[in-house]
Amino acid sequence: MDVEKVDSSTQHIHCRIFNAQGVFQYWLSIIYAHNQLPLRNLQWKTLQEYGQREPWMILGDFNNVMKVGDRIGGHPVQSHEYTALEDMMPGSLSSKIVKEFLNAYISDHTPIRVQQKENEDRKQGIYREFKFLNCITENPHIGDTDLKAITYHITDGVKNIQNARLNLAQAENMLAADLFNQDHFDEEKNKKAGIQQLEDRNGRMLTEHKDIEAEVVNFYKGLVGTASSRLKHVDIVALRDGNQLNEEDRQQMIQPVSTKEIWEALQGVGDNKAPGGDVTYRYLINGKPSPSIQAKRGLRQGDPISPILFVLIMKYLHRSLRKLKHMPAFKFHPKCKKSGITNICFADDLMMFTRGDPVSVQIMMREFHLVSEATGLMASPTKCKVCSRGINATVQQQILQITDFSASEIPFKYLGVPMSCRKLNIHQCRPLVDRILHKGNADMTRKAPVAWDTVCNPRVLGGLNITSLKEWNIATMGKLFWNIQAKADKLWVKWISAYYLKCHSAMDWQYKNCSWLLANIFKCRDKVKDTGMATRKTVVYSRK
Repeated sequence: MDVEKVDSSTQHIHCRIFNAQGVFQYWLSIIYAHNQLPLRNLQWKTLQEYGQREPWMILGDFNNVMKVGDRIGGHPVQSHEYTALEDMMPGSLSSKIVKEFLNAYISDHTPIRVQQKENEDRKQGIYREFKFLNCITENPHIGDTDLKAITYHITDGVKNIQNARLNLAQAENMLAADLFNQDHFDEEKNKKAGIQQLEDRNGRMLTEHKDIEAEVVNFYKGLVGTASSRLKHVDIVALRDGNQLNEEDRQQMIQPVSTKEIWEALQGVGDNKAPGGDVTYRYLINGKPSPSIQAKRGLRQGDPISPILFVLIMKYLHRSLRKLKHMPAFKFHPKCKKSGITNICFADDLMMFTRGDPVSVQIMMREFHLVSEATGLMASPTKCKVCSRGINATVQQQILQITDFSASEIPFKYLGVPMSCRKLNIHQCRPLVDRILHKGNADMTRKAPVAWDTVCNPRVLGGLNITSLKEWNIATMGKLFWNIQAKADKLWVKWISAYYLKCHSAMDWQYKNCSWLLANIFKCRDKVKDTGMATRKTVVYSRK
């Protein structure tokens, strides 16, 4: 068989199929449709424009429903979800697919084998692997004779099932004979979910439990059981570039720690926290605990000192990256230059910003690696992403090689929510909404007959004391606007002032040509004025 590609896109490959003699057989389109409906509709339109009159096979993942009843659970299927796909197919073809496949309960991931002529391998006595699907028996076009022929090919599979059942019965009898023998449970548990083999650093395959255990223990000894001996010195100039302790605070920091203070500190540690540096680890390997490993680096998860150390290291990183503004070769991100922003931390996540050129990225990564070598806090390349816009593929590839990170698209997701200044659509909000709202039947023919103005009242006024989400939203948006007015030291307020407010007052600024999010914050301005906030001191930002 010979394949000639005719056309392709990000969603399909269209080609012609020839036999071994070079005679055309049929057209073939392999589909992997996009998960967004508008892009899928463009794909169906492209296929419709082909308009092949010769034999044509379309296979792949359509990622699309064919009729109203195709979706189980979730929101009901709307007609616009399948109209474009239905228009792409001739009427007879569409109805045949629905009748012969979908009504036969064959899923969209069912394997299909296409055979043009008699298989040459079968003539020579060579048989390939065969998969029998229960849904085949529900096809009305398959008779008893066909099923008998199929049964011939699954004899070996039946034997394997019988052997598995026999082994299961033997294991159950052994456990029943000595019900409280823990060794029997551990043995059967390890057979099911244990590590049967492991490749060591030298490429040697380990199969014995003692060898597997030794390899795992040695790995974690190098990870947490070995102290870092090659940490570089910190940059004193960078450390002193900012607020420092006064002499009184310094003397307080070096005072001896009393027994009473130690006891009070231990009493303040929660029951689910680990107080320690004296930490040992044991790992469960195939159901058996490993020897203890004395921790010599890192902290146990939940250690109360962990966030303090992380903040200190991030502060050092911030001061180290602040030096970049004095380097002529380094260029800020276009939306970060006025505020001098190079990095932002949230919880234990870090974002760094730079212009999309290899030189600036290389300078920033050099400073980042110097901080890592001095603190021992390393980045995990598999968890780090590079987000870029407005640069060509060659420059983007150079940046990926410099960072050793993988590329990601904008907007990227954080905690399941896309990071975008634009209004999120219902599909983007759905994962978050599904976590906090009712999980019952979603079928609804009309709006819920609820008097929200009443149920949101306190109980003494006849309500249910349910928080009004609309009023809560107004309050939170008003709080953000109040922060813009009164919290000039906040980083995000400084950024809004530098790029939007400029020399204007927040009470007078006209919110045009700004993001959807910022515009909605300023829409609360009139409501905030009614609360008397306008009598407060108004912060006016001047352009420097």
